[in-house]
Amino acid sequence: MQEALSLARLALGRTAPNPAVGAIVVRDGSVVGRGHTQPPGGPHAEVLALREAGELARGASLYVTLEPCAHWGRTPPCVDAVLAAGVRQVFVAVQDPNPVAGGGIGRLRDGGVGVRVGLCEHEARQLNEGFLKRVSSGLPFVIAKYAMTLDGRIATRTGHSRWITGEEARLEVHRLRDQVDGIVVGAGTIAADDPELTTRLPDGHAGAGGPHHPLRIVLDGSGRTRGAARVLGLKLPGRTLIACTTA
Repeated sequence: MQEALSLARLALGRTAPNPAVGAIVVRDGSVVGRGHTQPPGGPHAEVLALREAGELARGASLYVTLEPCAHWGRTPPCVDAVLAAGVRQVFVAVQDPNPVAGGGIGRLRDGGVGVRVGLCEHEARQLNEGFLKRVSSGLPFVIAKYAMTLDGRIATRTGHSRWITGEEARLEVHRLRDQVDGIVVGAGTIAADDPELTTRLPDGHAGAGGPHHPLRIVLDGSGRTRGAARVLGLKLPGRTLIACTTA
């Protein structure tokens, strides 16, 4: 399951509104198939892992970080692919709380497949905490980023300080950007710092397909963000949204 979780992490920030899921197929102690969720409309993790395993999936075990879906959306139900592949046993980290997509565990058991739930559940819940929060409450999962000195300051008296955090903390910020759907700042931050709000990570630190650039959202009630602001650069990857009440 740890390998399935590692695969799921590669998909974080790239699958909305679907969860980031990882799956592996194990036959006689060896991994014969791997997969993680693709962008919306693409194959789900289980389908990719079973596709890679081919005939070796028959009688094998499937490890998946979230309950296989049992409904039609942009893609067919994953439980149909699992049953058709002849998998003997499925290990599920977390049951899907979505009333529409859930029900996969029951379908699998009805089809004669052994199912165990709860393997590495805590880690799987942490990995998909944004999805689980949205499905269970209808609210977004928010990560608040705040930096200050030991004496509670966020800048020098003149306001000219640029960095308070160190290199490791800045790397963590960009890792988080690589995994989320949006990043929100106020117009004051744009005016003071003129940031790009892009994701900049060293090679090998980003998820699947290279760095992911979340939607940049600027809360600007009076529409005072300058057209020359770097966050509005035409060559920047990703998109920017300016949220105004008056302009």
